[in-house]
Formats: sequence, C-alpha cells, structure tokens
Amino acid sequence: MVPAGYNKLKFGGLDEVALLHLLALVEAQSPEGEDVDSLAGLLCGLAYINEASFLRDVPSPESKAAAQGHLMLFRTWLNGSDSDTSWFRVLPSPNVEFIIKSYSRQPSDAQILQVADQLKQLQPPQPHPLIVTNEDGVCVFVFPQTTSTADIARLLCCIIGRMRLECGRDYPWDDDDEEIALHCYLLGVVKAQGYRRYDGLVGIRDEATRLPLSFGGTRFHPLACSLAAHARHGEAFSLTPDRRNICVDSKAMNWLPGSWRFSLICAVIDDMLPTLQLLRNRLVEGGGGGSP
Repeated sequence: MVPAGYNKLKFGGLDEVALLHLLALVEAQSPEGEDVDSLAGLLCGLAYINEASFLRDVPSPESKAAAQGHLMLFRTWLNGSDSDTSWFRVLPSPNVEFIIKSYSRQPSDAQILQVADQLKQLQPPQPHPLIVTNEDGVCVFVFPQTTSTADIARLLCCIIGRMRLECGRDYPWDDDDEEIALHCYLLGVVKAQGYRRYDGLVGIRDEATRLPLSFGGTRFHPLACSLAAHARHGEAFSLTPDRRNICVDSKAMNWLPGSWRFSLICAVIDDMLPTLQLLRNRLVEGGGGGSP
C-alpha cells in the first residue's frame, strides 16, 4: 500500500521514475543532500520504458516484450546484479518544433506574425551569461541561437492558448497576461533557474528537485517540463508581478502537489522515506553518474 499522493506523482508512469523524483526532492531540499545529476542521468535512461507505460494503444507482442525486457534489465542492474553503466544517459537536445507540436491548440499565422513583430520591437535584453538571442535580438530561452523569432512567437501563443483553454473556463482571465508578458517572465526564469548544459546550450532546472528539465526527446520523458504551471493551484493564472501565479517546473512535480496542503505533501514523503533510503543505498553502492 502506498500514499495516494505517490500514485498522483506516478500519473500512470513507472514506479522507478516516481521514486527517483522523490529522492531528488529529498536530496535537493537537504543541507547534506547529494548532487542530483546522476539521478537525472538515470531518468533519461528510463525514457523509453516510461514512454511505453503511457501508451494507450495495445502494444504489439514484440514491442511489449521489448519494453518488459528493458525494464527487467534495469531492475536487475538496480538490485546490484549487473555493473552496466549504460543506464545513465544525457538529456535530449532541445527542440522547439517538438514542443510546439505537443500543443493541441495551434495559433493562426496572423497571430504569430503579430507576436513576432511585438518581440522584435522589444528592447534587447541586458547581456547575461545565460541569455541567448537570435539574429533579431529576441531571447530564444533554451533553444539554439538559430531559432527563429516566428518559432518563439508560435511557442508563446501555444502556451497562452493552453492556459486559456484549460484554466480560463474555470477562473477569470487577466487581459494583461499575454504573450509578451509571458516572454518577459520566461526570460527571468532562465536567469534564475538556468545552467549551461554539456553541449553548451542553456538548460533550466526544476526549482524543487534541481533536476534538469527536458525540452525534447519523447512526449512522456521523465524530465518533461511544464512551461506554464500553476504556482498555486485552484487560482487563476497570472503574470502580473504583484499576484503572479505561474511557474516552470517538471511535470512530475506539478502532478505531485496539485492543490494539496504542504503538510499532506510532507506526509507522502515521510511515508515513502524507507523505500527512498533503500533506493539511495543501492545507487550509492552501484556508483555511476550522468551529465545534464
């Protein structure tokens, strides 16, 4: 038997993925906690199996056997019966087109053109080691410098569109919360949560777990990012500074708290601590590491 909050964190994925996220949360919030990059490497290694666990279609016998075999190999390694270090993988390269396609509601060409023009008219951001701009002087966030302003505009429109579609029906919408305000907010997120990846690009870490976030790869990647999540669930989104209600975090951490009280989240972690300690001991004994 496990806490209901743990099942909420799993959200249909693998036990191992949920446990690694909880372990990262404990390590990141502890003054004596270990670096979590090796946990990120393992989560990247589990991306294929985790993706398979989310598929709604009945898999073919061949693909089902392949996924089950992959999972059994990982659990054998985790139990210390295999010294293979290939489970540690690096983050997939960020791909703006992949992120855009994940949104069901796509903006019109006219809307994209309008937002792109507004972005070009903004004053270029002040020089900062983590701020990358394209040829128009527009911040491209975690994406390569060659990313077009039109793609950044499309992404912003997609994010705002989802915010309106999924939350605007239940909560009043602030008309000031538009694409340019979102762009300015994300620029601040890069400064506050950003880091330099192994490939020289800029990445973003989840605030709670310090795990690096994925902006590519597979739809249900264990480190998949939510670019516009509620900082406070049960309230309207807002980008207005004095009542801001938005954050950038991992989808796993967004699924865990929901609208629960902090005391309930602590209770979930307390209940899972014996399991997490066992997992931590196995990982320390096995050694290895990864790079974000």
